[in-house]
Amino acid sequence: MKKLAFLMLAIFTIGFAQAQTKKSKNMKKKILFVVTSHDKKGSTGEDTGYYLGEVSHP
Repeated sequence: MKKLAFLMLAIFTIGFAQAQTKKSKNMKKKILFVVTSHDKKGSTGEDTGYYLGEVSHP
């Protein structure tokens, strides 16, 4: 469920960034990805991470 939420947020962010760059062709495209190398969230034990395609395709 958490990975799905992250994926939806990433898709929304990418779509928003593309919409903003279409407004002005002189603007440079910039996307900030915040990722982690940790496999668990603190003491909760919840899995974390990302798929390479989520950050390499945009």
